[in-house]
Amino acid sequence: MAFISKFISSLLSKKDKSGLNIDFGKYTEDLDISENVKIWQELPLLYAKGQIFESYKLLFDYLKNPEQQNLSYKQTDKGLEFEFYQGSKIVQGQIIDNKIFAISQIASFTEQLPLSLVEFLLQENHKLRYTKFVKSQNYIAIQLEAPVSVMPPKALYQALRELAIYADSYDDVLVERYPSLQPVNIQHIIPLPDQEVKVKISYLRQWVKSTLSAVEKLSKDRYSKEQNQGLISYLLLALIYKIYYLIAPEGVLLDFLRQMDKIFWNTEQTVMKKNDYLYSSLQQLYQQDDNYLRKSLYRVKATFSVVPVVKNSKIVDFVSSELENINWLRTHYPDYYLNAAQYIIGYLNFHIALKPLHRELLDILWRILNNDFFIALGYRTNFLTRGKKLSSFNIEYNLNRILAKSKVKHFRLSKLDYSSIQLFIKSFLAEFINLLTNENRD
Repeated sequence: MAFISKFISSLLSKKDKSGLNIDFGKYTEDLDISENVKIWQELPLLYAKGQIFESYKLLFDYLKNPEQQNLSYKQTDKGLEFEFYQGSKIVQGQIIDNKIFAISQIASFTEQLPLSLVEFLLQENHKLRYTKFVKSQNYIAIQLEAPVSVMPPKALYQALRELAIYADSYDDVLVERYPSLQPVNIQHIIPLPDQEVKVKISYLRQWVKSTLSAVEKLSKDRYSKEQNQGLISYLLLALIYKIYYLIAPEGVLLDFLRQMDKIFWNTEQTVMKKNDYLYSSLQQLYQQDDNYLRKSLYRVKATFSVVPVVKNSKIVDFVSSELENINWLRTHYPDYYLNAAQYIIGYLNFHIALKPLHRELLDILWRILNNDFFIALGYRTNFLTRGKKLSSFNIEYNLNRILAKSKVKHFRLSKLDYSSIQLFIKSFLAEFINLLTNENRD
């Protein structure tokens, strides 16, 4: 029996190796592995001993990701030089004569800058803690200048993170908003294969159209719109998070998604008005032509997580609360339960820097809930049968592979309920909660 099991596993492993190189969501740092924990403990000790360069080099070693080749540095006669990528931007810097300098060019210009742009950048400077927007020759840039005496490694980490994330967030947006600006330093951007782009645009349009149609049905009159406002929020936010994770856009489309999420959570309007805003914004997205969407579909390297790491307990509280909230949907609106489930996993991917293990486990749910999309991209392993039932064998094989790699004890496969997709998701997230609750107790 062991031989048969090993043989089948080998076949499945070869079957799913389709030569694909597709990124989902956004890059996150793995702060939790033991080697990185030791680095963060050693950094302040080296700096306090006066071993400044050694502490900075150790920080750069932590930020290096060999798979992405995202960062390089070298020590010269004068000091330390470094360069790294964050999305569509390159950050270059040096540490010489006890001073730190780093800069990222955002866009170039040949004409006088519009007054509205200058005012906007000056206002943005008030939000920045370590860095500032500047005009450097014929470039708009963001830069850091500071003596090493006020930049211990953890402060340098925060300063470089601020510089990198702001540079990456603003370049495409400003170029789109101001026609006189031109992109700069984008030679490292990797175009996606044509087939991947076509599939992503096609499914994005399908998802938006079906979601807007569902919202219209739930909003046939003012009473229905008010009664269903919570469910409508689930549908619209789930769509935003789904596009963010599965389509994985950059540039203007990524900024568009983040802006919708920000306005929903950070404004004091009524839920109905927030829903109206999301609905009209997604309508606008649907009406954009393919060229607009295609401009935001490319692959990049990254060095910093944009979203924060949070404690397991906060993730547990969120998932537990939301599972309870959506439980009534299984009885009253069963057709929308899966959308609400995608809201839960989508929110985690959008707002939290998940550990690789947690992300891999949630990817199983993304595969189940969007099986046709993954097959269209070229994945060969079906997570659903032709009758749209769960393929328990394929799912368990992939789960076993993930759990064995990380030696996980507290995710019990025996507790998963394969009788329906709804019950599977409920039981899966219950085990996800169990894993997070017990993860640090061994």
